[in-house]
Amino acid sequence: MTYQVIDWDRNFENDRSRQRKTCSFVCVPNKQHGMGFCRVVSEPDGAAIYGIWQMILGACSQQSQPRHGWLTSNGEQAGSAWGAADLAMKFRRPQKEIDRALEVLSAQEVAWLACHKSPDAHRAVTAQSPPTHLERREEKEEKEENRKKGASVFDEMKKAVEEKQSNPNTNGELDPVFVRDLKAAYRRTPDSRMSHMEESTLAEIIRERPRYRTEWDMIITLKQKEPRYFPQSLSKLLIGWQDTLDRASVWVPEGKPVKSLIEKALDQIQ
Repeated sequence: MTYQVIDWDRNFENDRSRQRKTCSFVCVPNKQHGMGFCRVVSEPDGAAIYGIWQMILGACSQQSQPRHGWLTSNGEQAGSAWGAADLAMKFRRPQKEIDRALEVLSAQEVAWLACHKSPDAHRAVTAQSPPTHLERREEKEEKEENRKKGASVFDEMKKAVEEKQSNPNTNGELDPVFVRDLKAAYRRTPDSRMSHMEESTLAEIIRERPRYRTEWDMIITLKQKEPRYFPQSLSKLLIGWQDTLDRASVWVPEGKPVKSLIEKALDQIQ
């Protein structure tokens, strides 16, 4: 990875410096109201970061013309890149200060330094070499992204489980308790078989109407209060489910707890 001062020629050169093969000075703008400057000096260690930035500019200004702000040994992109350890030795500052400065100066919000990745390493890096600040930042961002993805998948799984618990028949499978209540309403034995049409219609009701249990409680109360409005066959009930529910809503306020026939029979036995 090679760092480069962004817009070096426009910001840190003038007509005289461009004519010099090497410079003993550096042209630094005195603007102190830019957002990059404000963000740097607003950091708790902003003064140290800004001081290292000035040393970076001084080091780049000593390179031979044409200068393009490359932090390398010869000022060219293909030169040996100056890493944090190199700059720490050059500036006689702790490496952690250099790492911190490079991190802030190359951040998108500041953008005073650009970091270029090269497939060809300019300097050998051993397996024991510590990662650079940019590599640590990329690793941190990757971990955070993976954590968010994992949390998103977990939330989706949790939501699916909760939905299945609230309605265990989301796939249209027949609810045995619901089937038992339907058969009891029409005086069918629990082991009697339903027709193919009845089973398919019932499966569709379970799949398409998550509140089918509450709706059934309202419908069965209609039979108790106004039996003349209750369908005379199970098939008519299932086919005209919504019509029957509309009639029931006139007689049974929605949300009012209603006991099924089975529950009432159990109450009588007890």
